[in-house]
Amino acid sequence: PHEASNGTQSQSVPLPAKVKKAKEGHWFTRLFFRRKFGVHRICGLTFLVQFVWACALYVLDYEAFKRSHLLWSLPLTGVIQSVTAIYTFTFLNKSDEPGFVAMGDKAVLSYNFIKENSFFEGLLGFQWLYYSDMFFPLMSNFLPVEALGVFLPYFIRPLWPTTRFRTALANNKNKTDANRNWFIFSTYVVKVFYLFAKHYIGFFLNYLRFMGRVSPSTQHLVHGILLTSCYATTIAIFLHTLKFKGYIGARTATLAYEGSYVFVAYFYYCLLGVIATNWDLALICAVAIVVNVASLRGWHAYQIAVMALLYYAKAGMIDLKTLTLA
Repeated sequence: PHEASNGTQSQSVPLPAKVKKAKEGHWFTRLFFRRKFGVHRICGLTFLVQFVWACALYVLDYEAFKRSHLLWSLPLTGVIQSVTAIYTFTFLNKSDEPGFVAMGDKAVLSYNFIKENSFFEGLLGFQWLYYSDMFFPLMSNFLPVEALGVFLPYFIRPLWPTTRFRTALANNKNKTDANRNWFIFSTYVVKVFYLFAKHYIGFFLNYLRFMGRVSPSTQHLVHGILLTSCYATTIAIFLHTLKFKGYIGARTATLAYEGSYVFVAYFYYCLLGVIATNWDLALICAVAIVVNVASLRGWHAYQIAVMALLYYAKAGMIDLKTLTLA
């Protein structure tokens, strides 16, 4: 402490938030190059650079995109990023609430959600490789990996924690009264999209590839869907960080996240012809949604039956569209 000119001890005055941030450096430096959580920050920056690069190539030079290492390095970085988060944010609460931007303006991520996200990063990583012309022959010839990734990934789901939308809805502390209706509506939007994504971004696209029904034009659209999935799975966590640090507001973060649904809707509008042609696979997924909502055990049994049916159909032993033996 310094002595004031009148001989009394001066009191320290807290710096204004803007002055404090200015002393800490540029926002980019604060986000990515601070020593604390350094590995996680660098992994996040690496993912962001690759994501922007991949989007640019996809739009400007799709053939270069298909030949690039981004088809495996981008999802791999996403998986690594999720693992570093698990070992970095161990101090977060262990509730079964997602604590995601869509759930409330006062919510923070739970540690269980951080761990859970690595499962979805793994699903996305599998799909990237499965739709890669380089890796598909290897994966399709290794039955355990293909069967698990295409048909049965949720059989190992219990190895990860599960967060629940209903917990977020029931928690009155994660949202202010002024924004309560907004975030309740937003949570239901996310819940419906999650169910669609699980069966039509996940299983339907996997079934198309498994059955050998993917044309170059379909593959082009699927790669676009996978990029939006990277946004919804990995970039979305970054949006929460921006919200938590005060760089953007809660509603802005939610809109930025749910804005990706517009791109998904566009790609699936373009896929309508493919869905109509492959109505049998689309119907399998529609039934799966109903069974999944009604009974989790029933849905697991249904997935085993679907796996057997599609393996028989792929071998030419049954006509999938007429369900008649060949």
